[in-house]
Amino acid sequence: MFRVELSMEADPDYRLLSSILYCAVADGLRFNSHNFDGTYRIVPSDPSEEIVVTESGDVHRTELLADAIDEYTGFDSSSTGLGIMTTYVDSNPALPCFVQVHSRDDDHVISIGTNISDIRGAKHLEEFLELPKAVFQRFDFVYGASRYGEEELIPTSIDAAYDDHPRLVTFYSPEMVDEIGRETLLKAPAEVTLEFVDGSVFLLASSELSERRRRVQAIHEYLYNS
Repeated sequence: MFRVELSMEADPDYRLLSSILYCAVADGLRFNSHNFDGTYRIVPSDPSEEIVVTESGDVHRTELLADAIDEYTGFDSSSTGLGIMTTYVDSNPALPCFVQVHSRDDDHVISIGTNISDIRGAKHLEEFLELPKAVFQRFDFVYGASRYGEEELIPTSIDAAYDDHPRLVTFYSPEMVDEIGRETLLKAPAEVTLEFVDGSVFLLASSELSERRRRVQAIHEYLYNS
């Protein structure tokens, strides 16, 4: 799996989740499309209360995302996970896409990901990253980074994030940017460096997954010596 995890300190209440998913839909997320089934799964601590709803890709039912939020916010978010299998239609070809909400270290993480095997080259990866980019810059996430394969979970606090970065994909909140240095980040030897309007910064070390370790190491050495 390839995923981008975005950590937040706020509770994922009805209003926040609705806003995040509305943003994602506006930027190309669909519950079921292009013959991909859509599924949402509510996973509480009591397995007998698990809820699973699936809709085929024949008729688009993106409005079922509202049902998923209704169901999820009826549970305790500290002990309940939400997983949604969706489709990202703004990439070519469209990608199966999952969105997960889960608690970690008393905070919460939203994951947006897809299957590594479905990413067809550098352009396709960059198209997919437009979705987490749109979400990160519109909400108060403290940190964001990619997980490729079996990489470790990202931390949920800014203090821990300083020891975690950089990764193949890294999102720096304005607070982290101020601490590290805006010009330092924007001049990093990454393939893509981008400053968002809220002052946060996005780094893509390499759009070629085979080059990720070498390019991430180069950024790490640059930041360490800056």
